[in-house]
Amino acid sequence: MEVKRGYKYDPVEDTPEYKAIEAELHAKIIEKMGGEMNRGNAHMYVKFKKEILKSDYNIDWKSPQELNPKIKFN
Repeated sequence: MEVKRGYKYDPVEDTPEYKAIEAELHAKIIEKMGGEMNRGNAHMYVKFKKEILKSDYNIDWKSPQELNPKIKFN
């Protein structure tokens, strides 16, 4: 796993395949969240990101929470 911003992240985020769908993925997540993203619902963003990556793109992605169990993400 790679380290970015002081914590581990899934290097799948650096692949050309992921980069090609990143904007579309973000739009799908925001739509599923009802059109709004804020700190209070960031956990939902991560949940939907994992679900959509798997169901729509067949990408297995590990969230920062999964890769950094000792860090509390708000």
